[in-house]
Order: sequence, then structure tokens, then C-alpha cells
Amino acid sequence: MRASSAIVADVLTIARNKRLGIIATPETRINQRLIIKPMTDVETRYYFRLDVADRPGVLAQISKALGDNSISISSVIQKESARAAQAAEIVIMTYPARENAVQKAVEQLKLVAVVNEVSSFIRVEE
Repeated sequence: MRASSAIVADVLTIARNKRLGIIATPETRINQRLIIKPMTDVETRYYFRLDVADRPGVLAQISKALGDNSISISSVIQKESARAAQAAEIVIMTYPARENAVQKAVEQLKLVAVVNEVSSFIRVEE
């Protein structure tokens, strides 16, 4: 709780100083123009959750779609499914990849016959 109260105190001090016309130190200037990187250029790790058919060769097809877009797999977990359902859930963590490559890979994965659904893909900040 100490950290959050310190942050609130700092914000209140900055607001009070701004209202009183006190010139801010370089660390507290908030009107500087920053260049924002286009989202397509963002590079980070990703978490994928896929609902797939539970049969041989599925992981190879998924890996190919990712590899074709220069996305490297860090880890894979396949959750067991009930045999009657003949479906499985695959969770993939990637090494850092560019957003535009991930978007292309997701579109490719949606077209792979053994992929029932791309349940989610989430950017992971480190």
C-alpha cells in the first residue's frame, strides 16, 4: 500500500504545482511530443489458445503456419480431451514476434482444417 500512496502523493504534487504555475522538472514534463510506434511494428511474446482436432499431424500444421510467418515457438501444452469429443486445446507461447506477422499467422491458422477455433492470442509484456 505504501507504493500506491506514494504514487498518489506524487500525482497530487504535480497537479498542485501545475495549478500554481511552478515550472516542472524535466522528469515531470508531460507535454513532450513522443513518437508512437505503429502497432504492426510492435514486437513482443504472444500467448495462443487453439481448439483443434485431436489427431496426428495437428501440431505440425500449426507450427508451419507460425514458422511461415517467422514466429518461433517457446513452449506448447496440449490439454487432454475426452476421447468422445475428438478435440484438444493447445496453448502456445512464442518468442518475441512482430504484431503484423502474428496477425497474418492468425488468419492462416483460421484456414487450417484441423483448427476449429483460434480462441485467443494475447500480447505478453515482460
